[in-house]
Amino acid sequence: MVQVQYSGDVGSTAGNLALYVINTSGDFLTTIPADSNTTQYFAAGGVSFAAGASLLPFKSNILFKDFAKTKSTVNNSLSSSRLGFASAGSKSIGATAGITGTVAYATVRDPRATHIISFSNSNLGISIAGMSHMDELVFTSRTGGSNVGPTLQAFFGGFFDGTTTGTTSSMQVLYPGTTGTDGITSFSGFTFAGSSLMAQHVKSGSTASVSGLVEILNTQSVLDKLVDQATEFAKSQNSIGLTLTVNYGTAGLTAEFLAGDTTSKTKLLTGLILQERLFALNQLAFNDAANIRGQIFLPFMNDNAGSRGLTIDGVSGGTNSTSQLQSLIANMEVKFRTNNDTMRVITDKLKSVSTIRELVNIVF
Repeated sequence: MVQVQYSGDVGSTAGNLALYVINTSGDFLTTIPADSNTTQYFAAGGVSFAAGASLLPFKSNILFKDFAKTKSTVNNSLSSSRLGFASAGSKSIGATAGITGTVAYATVRDPRATHIISFSNSNLGISIAGMSHMDELVFTSRTGGSNVGPTLQAFFGGFFDGTTTGTTSSMQVLYPGTTGTDGITSFSGFTFAGSSLMAQHVKSGSTASVSGLVEILNTQSVLDKLVDQATEFAKSQNSIGLTLTVNYGTAGLTAEFLAGDTTSKTKLLTGLILQERLFALNQLAFNDAANIRGQIFLPFMNDNAGSRGLTIDGVSGGTNSTSQLQSLIANMEVKFRTNNDTMRVITDKLKSVSTIRELVNIVF
């Protein structure tokens, strides 16, 4: 079986992607910009990689930071160094040189992890030094005592039990998902009675029977945060920008309105419509557009000058025999509807999938 690495979240989440910095002990430290290189990753405390090596397995949506949890552990073993994936398996977590007795320490495991997996025969038959963060694991459902059932792929997210012996009976995994058309997409439905699921560390070929699992991050929690991100993304893509034919010397100027929530948009449009009707009635009543010409001043958004803005005509100057104000109202209404349609399409995409891996790879 050819080993596969997770290629990283690739969903169109704008500025919501980052590199998760994991140190040699498997602890999560921080996030850094998604376009950082291996030198910058190492400088932030992460595992050392060769220049040009792929950091894609550590590129993920920033939402996972919200699920980071600290785990406190007491270690009664003596040690001269912390555990490192590249170190000998005999070294233990906890103490520093010269310290004896009980040592308490805190760790933050990879917050992207979704399950804790336990093995029935105490270990996966793998030396600690042989495991690397984001190693591929393949789970196969057993049929008639043989490993011939559908498969489920996941990736190693760190040891869970603070083992010091070179093997482990439990680990965290992340991004479970199908490995093919005959694959399964989740651990749902497995009772683990009689070793109904077998785990394989693809890099080494070692296997172990799965005795149980605990879900520590569910799909709904991720979905809720992604819906919020998708909504903000849609708003940023559908700001209301309209160039009006008001000449301030050489060219028309643009009035821009940021897309807000439904209530604020309704209030804005309602106010503009009332203003437009007032101008129209005044012109109709007095029939003197030259002297009773309704105008409205629109300040430029994000402009530090304070008094700068755009004055538009409420009774003339628009397209198709409309006024500039009428053109603005019509264009804004179309953009608002487009904005709502975009958000609905995105949220429908999110709700149509069933795994965290699929959710974070949806293109907005």
